[in-house]
Amino acid sequence: MLRALEKISFEKLSELQKFILVALMEPRYAAAGPREFAAAIRRLYWGRDSPNTRKSLSRALQRLERRGYIMRLDRHWQLTGSDPFDTKHNGLGMAFLAWAQRMELYVQKMGFQGALRLVKKPASANPAQKETQTHTVSQIEQVLQAPQKEHPGVKTPLDPL
Repeated sequence: MLRALEKISFEKLSELQKFILVALMEPRYAAAGPREFAAAIRRLYWGRDSPNTRKSLSRALQRLERRGYIMRLDRHWQLTGSDPFDTKHNGLGMAFLAWAQRMELYVQKMGFQGALRLVKKPASANPAQKETQTHTVSQIEQVLQAPQKEHPGVKTPLDPL
């Protein structure tokens, strides 16, 4: 039941909102002030600054804050997520889902490390165990990189070419 609620909540997020959540996983953006963060998001997501991009970003931040996924703390935005069982107010969990959904894009094109910086490489002396771990990691990567459902609508810079 928790996964069903989480899935419904995640599907309601726009690509911009997912992008914001993933960006807040990066220490350099999480530590930035609201104006610096907004300028970085506009530059990375749209590549330009206009009144429309400012309005869209402002609305996206307001919706994320209203849903309880982000909050302002000490003059910067922060992901919520101290309770992993609270699916309504778990910005960190939603950020991980968004990162996993389009990991290749975030890592290669945007330079976001996301969960990669949190995952430690296991130091194993046993070759059989190392082979099993490598096989498991490759299976996980295949699932994460599977093509997502296409949604008709407005194309953004994050859409595949």
